Amino acid sequence: MRDFTWGIAATGVIARTVGAAIVAEPGMRVGAVGSRNLERAQALATALGAESAYGSYERLCADPAVDAIYVATPHTEHLQVAEAAIAAGKAVLCEKPLAATVDDAEKMVRLAREAGVFLMEAMWMRFNPLIRLIAADSRFGDIRSVQASFGFAMPYDPAHRLWAPELGGGSLLDLGVYPFGLAQLLLGMPTGLRITGTLAPSGVDAEAGGVLLYPGGRRAFVETSLLGITRTRPVL
Repeated sequence: MRDFTWGIAATGVIARTVGAAIVAEPGMRVGAVGSRNLERAQALATALGAESAYGSYERLCADPAVDAIYVATPHTEHLQVAEAAIAAGKAVLCEKPLAATVDDAEKMVRLAREAGVFLMEAMWMRFNPLIRLIAADSRFGDIRSVQASFGFAMPYDPAHRLWAPELGGGSLLDLGVYPFGLAQLLLGMPTGLRITGTLAPSGVDAEAGGVLLYPGGRRAFVETSLLGITRTRPVL
């Protein structure tokens, strides 16, 4: 039986990290890398032992030797790459957040369902053994409150993806998915919310925080920031 073959879409830090994890796993291999910059694709392909490198995501997705595409592009490009992969019949593992907008996310899910293709957000926290145990085991009692935050100090540079609106920048999409995601995993979907924040000069959210409201008086206090370090240890 041949190894399951991945195609890596993008060449940034997370693409290199996940690519290295893939090739370290028995039965898995990276067969191709795609990027808008062919030289970068070739460099990462060489590092991961992949046979092919492409200067476009469409060509990567069309590679018949690839079984699944790992999408690690900027958030605003997730839909484009996933759409090409789904059209080619490839399974898709897409970095968080699944998409930059609700409309894009819903379209990705609809396309995958219509094509009968696997699509998943690469949200590692959902598979953390301790979090899964807490969510499923009644011995931990009735969770009434979640306090979670994630933030670090990121120097302002309007050209950096975290500060650029055209690349899906901002603290909520990049960091906020963790505290908000933890609250959703443990308490479900909120029935109300009260959020405040601060915008960067580029227009993206530099920080945000607030409370999520749930039936029965349950609540989650969440915070995310690109302006300073926050406590990363949740309290339940």
